[in-house]
Amino acid sequence: MLRPRKRITKKEIKEDPLVTNYLKVQNWLKKHSKQINIAIGGIIVVLLIVLMAVRSKRQAEIKAESQLSVVEQFYYQMDYNKVVQQMPEIIDKYRGTRAAGEAAFFVANSYYNLKDYDNSIKYFTICYKTLTKDPIYAPSSYAGIAQSMEMQEKYSEAAAMFEKAASEFDKLFSAPFYFKSAARCFAASGDSVKAKQILQKVIDNYPSFEFKNEVLFQLKSLGHS
Repeated sequence: MLRPRKRITKKEIKEDPLVTNYLKVQNWLKKHSKQINIAIGGIIVVLLIVLMAVRSKRQAEIKAESQLSVVEQFYYQMDYNKVVQQMPEIIDKYRGTRAAGEAAFFVANSYYNLKDYDNSIKYFTICYKTLTKDPIYAPSSYAGIAQSMEMQEKYSEAAAMFEKAASEFDKLFSAPFYFKSAARCFAASGDSVKAKQILQKVIDNYPSFEFKNEVLFQLKSLGHS
């Protein structure tokens, strides 16, 4: 025979942990509803700002690329003076965009060809700071700085930059070339020990390097047995 169900009193309902917690949450939500609405509104505002920033950056990128495509023709025409006159405006106006980093690379190379090595170093630095992870522009910028320093006969600094270009991007085809240049500069600075270490690294790590015979000749000229 079924027993009649026990009637639950209001007191027991109130004392039930689930009910108690539910009521606490409800009370907290009512009490803090204004702050919650403000917080949600704040999150939405932040999201909108982020979306607007991304859109703005993309629009800036498009404009910068458009202007860059016009001015870079001067570089290919070897009109380096026009490049250094007009491209810095793109770099300043669209700073932080990829196009600005590429423009800095063109300006740096133009200054290098004009034998203005201080400015070539300046703009190669802007390029690698803008395109730090780019596997082409970043190591090329390091190497550009190194080459400019070598032209200024700052051999120790040049060697360090060539080595940095090679070490940070050691899987690229250009790495053994940069190591080879680093060894040349270390030798020119009088540090033949470091030069030999780097040349040996090229032989050990890049056995298929097309200029391996030159590396061996450099080692021999430095007194390598």
